[in-house]
Amino acid sequence: MELTLIIEYMFEIENKVYVGAPVVLRRLRRWLILRDPEVKYIVEVGVDEIPEVRDPVPQAEVFLGKVSEHIESTSRFLDTEEAVAFFILNTESRVRYSTRLYGLKGQTILLLTASPEPLKGPWLLVVEGEEGWLGKLLVYNNMITGAQVMTKLGEYYGKAALDFIENARGEVRVDAVRLKRRAFEWDPSRFSVFVRGIDRQHQYLVAVLNMAYLGLVGGQGRRALEEVVDRMVEYTKFHFRSEEVLFDRFHYPEDRAERHRREHRQFTLKALEFREKFMQGEAELTLDVLRYLAQWLQGHIGGSDRAFGVWLKEVAQAPITE
Repeated sequence: MELTLIIEYMFEIENKVYVGAPVVLRRLRRWLILRDPEVKYIVEVGVDEIPEVRDPVPQAEVFLGKVSEHIESTSRFLDTEEAVAFFILNTESRVRYSTRLYGLKGQTILLLTASPEPLKGPWLLVVEGEEGWLGKLLVYNNMITGAQVMTKLGEYYGKAALDFIENARGEVRVDAVRLKRRAFEWDPSRFSVFVRGIDRQHQYLVAVLNMAYLGLVGGQGRRALEEVVDRMVEYTKFHFRSEEVLFDRFHYPEDRAERHRREHRQFTLKALEFREKFMQGEAELTLDVLRYLAQWLQGHIGGSDRAFGVWLKEVAQAPITE
């Protein structure tokens, strides 16, 4: 199956290219940067309070094989190419195993219990049946949060997909990939802007994004995600104002400041538009949206924000605090 081949290819690349010297060098570079006595924080100016960061979705224990009550909506994004790419790039490890289905009610649980590793946290199970069908199960702490089955005659989602699996017979092969618990990993060697308050604000935004990711793959309903969307939009506006206070206070060159402000305005407009559609039920929070947010934050923090932080430290020679 195409998806299995993609996963196979990605793991070959991971094993042959990224594991080894490059990883060691990357970790060594990060260690050297953090050990560098010149990497200190610029004193915070213009930001008086940082809202408290809430913990991500708790890793609660659930009954083995329980099905999320929101499985119908969660299952729909399993068939997009963007979602597949997101899952594969967000992979931590992988296991393969086989089991047999007997056409019995409740046998979907066999796909979980046959795993040689406990399915704690988020997992994506790609199931190949003898008769040519392909299933995808999104599993979070042994709870099934999303399901899709593709056959020659059509596609099934949610409970209909689980019904298909419960009626299936024969040997099945399972390719299970453990997904990361974060959509965005904070790396100070790449993202620190040397301003303690701004770094903390960035970490808050990253935490909110990761809460949305865990809520989505964890099968939470729309209502649980509305608060996350609203908080991200409002906090982003607060954060942008905080940065722009520093532009003015330290006389950041106007051409660079205006380009930076323009990025803020464009993102704010897009975020406000999405929130309005989401609250009105015209849009869904999907992995595609989360991937866009993660990529924008990584690009913006590692690009424009990092450049501003370096300018503050090296050109403006802003006051330093330990």
